[in-house]
Amino acid sequence: MSALFAVLLAAETVLVVPPSRKGEAPPAAGLAVAEAIIDVVVQTNQDRFFTLQQLAGELDRRNLLLDDPAMPAHALELARALGATEVVEGEVWLQEGRWRVEARRKRVADGQQIGVAREEGARGALPMLAYKAGLDLFPVHLAPGPLTGSAAALEQAALCELQLMGQPLRVGLDFTLPADRLAAAQRACRAALQSDSRMGLARAGWALTLAARGRFIAARKQAKRAREKRFVPLAALVEAYAAEGMGDRAGARGALAEAVDAQPGFLQARSYLAAPGMVQADPASP
Repeated sequence: MSALFAVLLAAETVLVVPPSRKGEAPPAAGLAVAEAIIDVVVQTNQDRFFTLQQLAGELDRRNLLLDDPAMPAHALELARALGATEVVEGEVWLQEGRWRVEARRKRVADGQQIGVAREEGARGALPMLAYKAGLDLFPVHLAPGPLTGSAAALEQAALCELQLMGQPLRVGLDFTLPADRLAAAQRACRAALQSDSRMGLARAGWALTLAARGRFIAARKQAKRAREKRFVPLAALVEAYAAEGMGDRAGARGALAEAVDAQPGFLQARSYLAAPGMVQADPASP
């Protein structure tokens, strides 16, 4: 048995469901918190993880949206359907200019709560509060730091991502989002980058909007740039998607293989890498 296979067998498989929005929390606030928690799992690089894109695919079959206020009630059911062993769900409040984040980590097999996070702070503190919630749930010795220091950047990046949900990123599939959603995504990602030009998640979203317009060379460049300082799962997927759009199948395969090598628990990349026409399935794939 390979060392990689042994690690994958020992790891948990984590699904983070966006917390439901409460009070005055704006659209996509739950996605913002979920991405921050997923990022802690990603940067720790110990467990398998589902992306929000994968969750959105399951939700489509149930006529649910990622920003649905009833999402936590479906968390265990969704986790079982996807094959997760642990799930995170909760709520995010904005009241009188202050955030409150509560998230619960549960074992899927029996629904037992195995971790809880409660963080509260000022309107501009959302990135740090969400990051601390991730650390509360998944303690690490070497903290990666928050996705961004800008609350505006995090909220706008999440809005961008919300608009882009539903577009399959598997290479070989055409871009299918309607023009109005693509335009909304462009505006949100541009605003996020204006607030924090170094935010990888926002740049990955921007790269995807470029790919949607057929600007594959620029999209590939931006996707690479998005993960220069931090591993960003969406950036790796967009890089492969853009390479395929350029007719560079080897480059697309290489981007996915590099991502899996760096992050063995990156289930979406492993799935795409094993797709027919890409490469033979990896026997260690879950």
